[in-house]
Amino acid sequence: MSLPISINSDLILIINRKLCWHRHNIDLLIIYQALFSYTCLTQFLIVIMIDTFFLVKVVRWSRGRPQPTDTQASKMVNNSRIITMLVLHSFAFLCALPCVIAYLLTITLHRQNLQISEEFLRFLLLFLNIGWTLIFLQSSLNIVLYCFRINKFKQILLKPLTTHRN
Repeated sequence: MSLPISINSDLILIINRKLCWHRHNIDLLIIYQALFSYTCLTQFLIVIMIDTFFLVKVVRWSRGRPQPTDTQASKMVNNSRIITMLVLHSFAFLCALPCVIAYLLTITLHRQNLQISEEFLRFLLLFLNIGWTLIFLQSSLNIVLYCFRINKFKQILLKPLTTHRN
């Protein structure tokens, strides 16, 4: 989602303009950064809506199909998949939340033209760094969540580790 900023920066370099557009559009850039760029809050909400839409379609489609004899087991599998999706989305949202809060606080304080103390700026910077650490941690821990929630994934992942070469 940072493509518009990159294209604009490249155009500034190609045209060789001496005016820095970042100074004039700082509010727009902070809003863009908070909602679309790094923390992907808007992208996250769009993905949740699309996932929910398809999940509702699949559930409606599966209701019209003949049920297997062991309906309890199939309902457990469907519930497990839904819970896995909700856990992954919730974990991603919670990891992105500190960055979103810090960016939105920056927007609010900048618009009100308040004198911000140096300690508060350090706190915001620390909050952003913690948020970035959580985002990277979430992206690297997804495989662990998949292993705990999806047994087939765990079996496929552990198969090369457990089989011995002859």
